[in-house]
Amino acid sequence: MRRAGAKQCKLGTDGSVLLVMAEGEDHLRDAERCARLPGRRMPVTVLEGDVTDPDVLAGLDPLGFDRAVVLGYDGPQAGGLPLAGDDRTLVTLLHLRALEQAAGRELAVVTEMADDRNRLLAPAREGADFIVGSRLISLLMTQIAEDGDLGAVFDCLLASTGDTLHLRPAADYVVTGRPVGYATVVEAGRRRGHCVIGYRFQPDGPDPDGRDGVEGGEGGEGGVGAGGPRGAAHGLRINPDKREAVRFGPQDAVLVLAPGPASPAAPAPAAAAAPSPRLPLAPQSGAGAREPA
Repeated sequence: MRRAGAKQCKLGTDGSVLLVMAEGEDHLRDAERCARLPGRRMPVTVLEGDVTDPDVLAGLDPLGFDRAVVLGYDGPQAGGLPLAGDDRTLVTLLHLRALEQAAGRELAVVTEMADDRNRLLAPAREGADFIVGSRLISLLMTQIAEDGDLGAVFDCLLASTGDTLHLRPAADYVVTGRPVGYATVVEAGRRRGHCVIGYRFQPDGPDPDGRDGVEGGEGGEGGVGAGGPRGAAHGLRINPDKREAVRFGPQDAVLVLAPGPASPAAPAPAAAAAPSPRLPLAPQSGAGAREPA
């Protein structure tokens, strides 16, 4: 179990900074142990405090950070505290909302909840994300039960080491400013040893031709964030149709799963070393995209 706490990330010229506030000796010890792990990619500061106290929360200056993560309990016990579980989480969210209203700006918040029904009680606004731990585990176990090979995939994705998600410039993979098939983007990533799972348009960036970057294709329902302007779903599209044609701008990015830092200089697999990893292929008419050879 862990006490409800807050994790906040602040982006600066030197990278990201993680600030963790928690209560209880066991939880603080675990947080400090994680903060000292070798190979971590950002400085981590651990503080002791009660995030349900509005003065303590305001003292963190949460609106000075880019994002906040509010974590709840894994169990029903509160260690004698007056608030437990999702109750503490909801109170923390209310205090964050009050700070946002007072400052006239919004903070990107991701919240963990134990009971999906409590999500309806949370202060609602566009862009707020909620993770229901029990539901997430149920979905994960259902997929593993249907296909046992997925167990190794989830072990890789959820481990603290190994392959990680990266947003890489689209120009590292394909030529920008002209339509290419999403299948071409996937193939360009494969030749680098990267697994492409989507892309992100810069929501406030200029379109290459002054219009939406998605050209469409047969059966182009796409995935998460499909359709709409570049600003829809923060410009993010997950698992779109491979037949879809897309036109990237100079500020757009590709979402990849890659081992370690996804460097543009990462060597391509030996079997695919001959072709250029930066593919300019355009989709054929009527097909939406051309599958690379």
